[in-house]
Amino acid sequence: MKILALMILGLMVVGCGKTELTEEEKKALREKVVGTYEGMVQGDTYRLVFLANGIVQYFLNGKKLIVAKWSIVKEEIHTVGEDGLIGVSRINKDGSITGIARIEDGKREEASKEGQTTFFRIK
Repeated sequence: MKILALMILGLMVVGCGKTELTEEEKKALREKVVGTYEGMVQGDTYRLVFLANGIVQYFLNGKKLIVAKWSIVKEEIHTVGEDGLIGVSRINKDGSITGIARIEDGKREEASKEGQTTFFRIK
């Protein structure tokens, strides 16, 4: 289960072609992202809690799995786990977030459409 959570974390990475944001724009996006999101993966419920202090907590079926750091990079959410794997997520117009890629050893790997998971804001 921890491996699946790390895979989800890894699939939350993207950013080619995006422009840098001003600090004010980053702050506004951070405020927009802070909250609790849920999504289903292979019949399991994942909950992501993005805190204002730059920490994100991952839960699987109500049990805390991992804690990582998150930040806004070029209009995307980048999460970094203890192993250094970077997950990139897109912020959708409806306020949900979708894991779209991962960066490992400086190499970006886009997730297939089937491999992307969308998490909907619940709080």
